[in-house]
Amino acid sequence: MNVLSRLKTSYVLAIGTAVVFLLLTALVLLLVNQSMKQQALLEAEAKARILLDRNMAVHTYFSHILKPRLFEWTEPFRPPDYFDPAWMSSTYAIREIHKYFAALNSETAYYVKDAAIDARSPENEADAFERAFLEQLNRGGKQDHQAEVRQIDGKPFLTVLRKGEVLEESCLRCHSRPENAPQNMFAFYSRERSFNRHSGEVASAISLRIPLADAYQGMYRAFWKTAIVLAAVLAVLFIIQLYLYRRFLTKPLAMLRDKAVEIAGSREHLGETIPQPAVYELRELADAFNDMSAKLRAGRDRLEERVLERTRELHTANNRLQKEVRERTQAEAEVSRLNNDLERLVRERTAQLESTLRELESFSYSVSHDLRSPLRAIDGYGYTLLDEYADKPLDEQGRRYLERIRKGAQRMGNLIDDMIEMAQVTRARFSRQPVDLSRLVRKVAEKVRQSRPGQQVEVRIEEGLVADCDPDLMRIALWQLMDNAWKFTAAVSHPKIEFGRDIRDGKQVFFLKDNGVGFDMVYASKIFTAFQTLHPFDEYPGTGVGLAVVQRIIRRHEGDIRAEGEVGGGATFYFTLGSK
Repeated sequence: MNVLSRLKTSYVLAIGTAVVFLLLTALVLLLVNQSMKQQALLEAEAKARILLDRNMAVHTYFSHILKPRLFEWTEPFRPPDYFDPAWMSSTYAIREIHKYFAALNSETAYYVKDAAIDARSPENEADAFERAFLEQLNRGGKQDHQAEVRQIDGKPFLTVLRKGEVLEESCLRCHSRPENAPQNMFAFYSRERSFNRHSGEVASAISLRIPLADAYQGMYRAFWKTAIVLAAVLAVLFIIQLYLYRRFLTKPLAMLRDKAVEIAGSREHLGETIPQPAVYELRELADAFNDMSAKLRAGRDRLEERVLERTRELHTANNRLQKEVRERTQAEAEVSRLNNDLERLVRERTAQLESTLRELESFSYSVSHDLRSPLRAIDGYGYTLLDEYADKPLDEQGRRYLERIRKGAQRMGNLIDDMIEMAQVTRARFSRQPVDLSRLVRKVAEKVRQSRPGQQVEVRIEEGLVADCDPDLMRIALWQLMDNAWKFTAAVSHPKIEFGRDIRDGKQVFFLKDNGVGFDMVYASKIFTAFQTLHPFDEYPGTGVGLAVVQRIIRRHEGDIRAEGEVGGGATFYFTLGSK
């Protein structure tokens, strides 16, 4: 610290700038070196995969095109024990092709081999690295390529392995048992190697080694050229930076320091000024210095400093007081907001609880009454059957009993299905998005028409109606409303159903209207209650769950639904869908 305090500002800036430039240079060179080395490896691996794929293509052509055709062509005159590896062994052919390739590229140290475990030719025997890859493939491994940089004899090589030939049934003649193989084959190979294999076994892996020394050497040459250029650029930038520091910072500071020393050493220099520098901040500093010198000359510096000090203290205290007032006001507003949110949540939870209790009461009524009613019918008619037809065959009356038992069971099943649907609607995932309701209603109406083929209904749909809603839940709600309207217009001579929209208080109110049997508005409060029906079951079958499901879906959209009707004058259902 003492050493730094004795150094000039220009020296400190020069040393600091030099250190920063050196660190940046080292970091950039390190990143460039790593990037170039990685790029060299990627390019080498890409070229290696091309060579491996080409070797595999030669294997495939040899095994699936050339060899089968030669076998077919020589079949009439080829002895059973004849064997020529030049066209009967793709591994032999690849090995010989590589010898020509090596002769043409004698300056490179590329290494290509069809590696196999227990290979017939020692030239193809897999080393430990290749053997491990083959064993992993035959254990069911999914990776058919493997690349790794290995040090061999102290030199780096990129070793790339690719899955080779897989033994087929046609290969087992020469690879299953020695006595099955052509006997002339043993003039070229041993009787102990590459037998007892099975179909589907990976017989070989194509192994390629690419020497990286040359690639690294070229990369290093490019790296050092880049390093020299970068160092030169950074050196020029460093010199420019030093000049700018001296011209616009250290020289004006030296002038300011010299003038301050003169004023401190003699009163005769009070009021003297220094020239304004070119830099804005130093120009402000020079102005402040000149102003201070003038004030010192007038003898008012102590008084002004005290006034300024007291003013700053008062300003700080005033700011602190204003901050405390703002914080207290914000805290009170936050408490008020939290209280309002809490009251709103309590109201919402209370409403949800009341709705749940009403649904629970309705569900209990259904279990105790609606489900028990078909059960009593099943039990009563079953007992009558046992009592009256125990010793005689069923007549028409007995069949009617069975039919009523069946209807009771079906009704009970429908009630259970509807209760499950109500629970699923409550638990279903909810996601709003823009939905074309006109198109959705048209699709729903067509499906309802297909489900009731004997009834012709005129359906009118207003075009261009779009709303933000959950498409799956809205499809269920519209189905229930449309199916309900279809059912209650069955007895009308010219049934009509209309879907449209009104604008009330700036909100969209959708409606579905029919000219069916309608209902008495005295019972409007029960129309959305689960398991409540306003019409006789024999005339209009139903469980009373459909409109309860619709109400649940509309409430999940934060909307409202209501019904208006007149006996013999049809019914209209109005609903809104809230907002996002």
